[in-house]
Amino acid sequence: MPPPNDPSSPIARHEASLFSEARDLLQQGAKGAHRSERFNRDILPLALPLVEAVGHRMAYEAAIDANIDLNLLNLYESGVVKQDSAWYVEQGGLDREVQREMEAQAVDALLPQMKDLLFASDVQVYSNAPMTSKTLWNDFVSGLEVFSGDARSDLLP
Repeated sequence: MPPPNDPSSPIARHEASLFSEARDLLQQGAKGAHRSERFNRDILPLALPLVEAVGHRMAYEAAIDANIDLNLLNLYESGVVKQDSAWYVEQGGLDREVQREMEAQAVDALLPQMKDLLFASDVQVYSNAPMTSKTLWNDFVSGLEVFSGDARSDLLP
């Protein structure tokens, strides 16, 4: 597995911290006994978050290498932070308000670009969802079953 390109990035620090936590737990209690109850209790619950942390870091770095729009990277990073919010509060120096603001700023920056980014990605080739084009939407709506009746509702007195 390749080492982080930027070990000081929050996502890389999160990954390193989870590895360190797992290593410490192994040394303290399980002592390599991978078939013990203690191992099952202490180490196995870290397996998925650890694999996800590695994947998040590698995906983030690949996106940087591919020159993905910085605003998209910021949104991705804010999503990763939210997945283990407690760690970023306790060890990453990002309290909950900072985390919310990260996401809000990323969304605010991306919203005006959304249409251009979607068209530039050629996503329409891979999507047949009705909301992706006016024609598909109109076809979808015209195919819906219509229910009607004589019921009345007086919403206002």
